[in-house]
Amino acid sequence: MYCKVRKKNKKRTSRKTILWLMALSAIAGSSWTYVYDHRHLLRESTASTERREEVKMTIEPQKEKEEWKTAKMGEFSAYTSEASQTDSTPFIMASGKRVYDGAIANNCLPFGNKVEVNGKTYTVEDRMNKRYGCDHFDIWFKSKAEALKFGRQQLEYREEVAQ
Repeated sequence: MYCKVRKKNKKRTSRKTILWLMALSAIAGSSWTYVYDHRHLLRESTASTERREEVKMTIEPQKEKEEWKTAKMGEFSAYTSEASQTDSTPFIMASGKRVYDGAIANNCLPFGNKVEVNGKTYTVEDRMNKRYGCDHFDIWFKSKAEALKFGRQQLEYREEVAQ
């Protein structure tokens, strides 16, 4: 299966078109081979049995590897979106996002870092009072009953390796 893309300006359009097609392939998670033969840009599926003699460039989506640091012990507590437990905007976290299940607060890790606790992955989106150290985490819960049930625990956690 071939898809021809006509060029107006030889260098500029082909480079833009190649980058555009590379981005679409990466987003779609498919693998395509792009062939440029100085007249047009051709796209063929990797499943195609037909081979071309022109210059080829194969683009494959990057596979995300989840690498985690070794396990550490930390103190975990729970909080909810109550004015008594937060600041004046209880439903907005320090990162600027609205609260959601899977959000966690920590003072040392950058926003967006992942932390795995008891087989569940949380994303650092909030901060705590400055008196808490780097090994203290606060997990957001939807209801006060869930937060009280969780309580305060010493748990083993792993941080995602920054890439």
